[in-house]
Amino acid sequence: MRRLAVNFALALAAALVLAAMVAQSDRRRAGCLCALLTTMVVAESAWLFYSNVELRDRGRFMAFYFPRTSMVDFLLAQENPARILAADSVYSYVVRKDLEPFFPNRMTFYHVYDARGYDRLVLRRYTQYFNRMLGRGPDEYLGMILKLADVSRLNSDMLARLNVGYLLSTDREEPPWSRPAFACRIKRWTVMAYPHTGNLGPAFLCEPACLTAPAEAETVLAAGTVEFSIVNPEEYFARVHAEGDCVLVFSQIDYPGWRAELDGRAVPVQTAFENFVAVQVPAVEHEVRLEFRSTTVRRGLAVSGLGSLILLTVTVIIWRRERRRKCS
Repeated sequence: MRRLAVNFALALAAALVLAAMVAQSDRRRAGCLCALLTTMVVAESAWLFYSNVELRDRGRFMAFYFPRTSMVDFLLAQENPARILAADSVYSYVVRKDLEPFFPNRMTFYHVYDARGYDRLVLRRYTQYFNRMLGRGPDEYLGMILKLADVSRLNSDMLARLNVGYLLSTDREEPPWSRPAFACRIKRWTVMAYPHTGNLGPAFLCEPACLTAPAEAETVLAAGTVEFSIVNPEEYFARVHAEGDCVLVFSQIDYPGWRAELDGRAVPVQTAFENFVAVQVPAVEHEVRLEFRSTTVRRGLAVSGLGSLILLTVTVIIWRRERRRKCS
C-alpha cells in the first residue's frame, strides 16, 4: 500500500508540473519546469526500481510471490515435459501463501504451460480450435481467455496434438479416460491431475493431407520416428526418420515469426490442422530446426528508433532556430 501511495503521489506531482509547464508563457520558467519534470520522472523510475529490487533475483521473487507447491513439484518431476490443461475451477485469483492456489501465472514461472494460454492475445483460429475441441460453437468466447468449465466433452484426438500430458480438474468433475495420478488439497476441494495417455508429444509425423485438413479432422500419423530436443524456449531441433514423404507437425501454434531449416537449408513453414507449425519432410533421415523470431519486436524496435530519431531532429532544429533568433 505504501508503494502504491508513493507512486500515485509522484505521478500526480508530475502531472501538475506538466500542466504548469504547458500554461507557462515565460520560456525560461517553462524550461525550469521541464527540467523539474524530467527529474521527477527519473526519481519515480528509481523509486519503482528500489521498491521492486527483489525482481533482480528470480529465486527471491518466485519464493516470495509464487512459492512451489506439491502440484508444481509433481509436474516438474515428469520425465517428458508436456503442457497441462486446467479447468476453470482449478484457478484461484487470490494469492495467499497459506493456501495452495493455482494462480494462473504461477505455472509460467516454473515453465509449465497451460494449453489455454494466460492472456487475451490468443489467435482467433486457435480459439476456434479450442472451442471445437470442447464441442462448443467455434465463435464462443472470442477475444478473451479460453474457458474450460466442462471437461466431459473433450475431444481426445484434438487434445493430443497440443502435447497435453495432464488435465487438472477438481473432484467436482472427472474426465472420462483415466484415473488421477496425483491429487492435492486447494481451499475446500481437491485438485487432481489426470494423465492424458494419448499425447502425441512435442513433434509428430503426419500424412500430407494434414496441411489442408480442418481442425477437427482425424489425425492420420505417418510411418517414422522423431527425436525431439529443446535448444532454448524459442528454438527446437528434431531428427526425423521417415519411411515416405510426410509432414513434421510441431505442437507449437503457428504465430507469425516461426522459421524452419531442413538439413541446414531454409524451408517454408506451413500450417497443419489450421493451427500448428508444420514442415514438409522427404523420405529417409533429416534434421529439422525450428526457431521463433518475433517480427513484432523487430518492427517495434524499428518504429521506436525512427520515432526517436525524428523527435531528436525536430528538437535540434527548434534549438538552432531559437539560437539564431537570439543572436540576431
